Amino acid sequence: MVASRILVVDDEPSARSLYALTLESQGYVVHAVAGAEGALKELATETYDLLITDLMMPHVDGIGLARTIRRDARYVDMPIVLISALNDRETRIRALEVADAVMSKPLDMMELYLRLDMLIQGRLRVLALRERIELSENSGVVAKVMTTPEADGIVSGEREIATRAPRGGRSGQGKTAPSVRPIRSGRQR
Repeated sequence: MVASRILVVDDEPSARSLYALTLESQGYVVHAVAGAEGALKELATETYDLLITDLMMPHVDGIGLARTIRRDARYVDMPIVLISALNDRETRIRALEVADAVMSKPLDMMELYLRLDMLIQGRLRVLALRERIELSENSGVVAKVMTTPEADGIVSGEREIATRAPRGGRSGQGKTAPSVRPIRSGRQR
């Protein structure tokens, strides 16, 4: 399995070093730059799975960088995590308009690792589903739009079959709720 590539943007050299050291210890490939200009140059030549950026930076802040990146079709699906020393509601809301996650300093590294893993895995599922749909469309087969649980099952190599099972409640009310159980496909992992 190829390690996920993360671009870190922070104007503080010590913060860049800390992110690189801790994320590399978790198996990520990390490249760190000092500001928005460096990030945009890097994104023009390299591909990354996720971007971590500080909010408060000179010239262009993290929100401005995220807005610029979101306008580029190549990076629409790239998760962006905004890190901020500011923890006020207004700043967090502005940041969430362009970022996938906002985290406050000081960082809880376990929370950061879990959030990064969740965002990268979600992106990989979206990319795999998009590839399957494109292949279906290119082969002349009409692609079916699927709900998230169906897509997750296909991507992981399993089919999910929804069955109706009785739900708790008084007898005779006839309430049912979906129950999902994974069924292994013929392919072995």
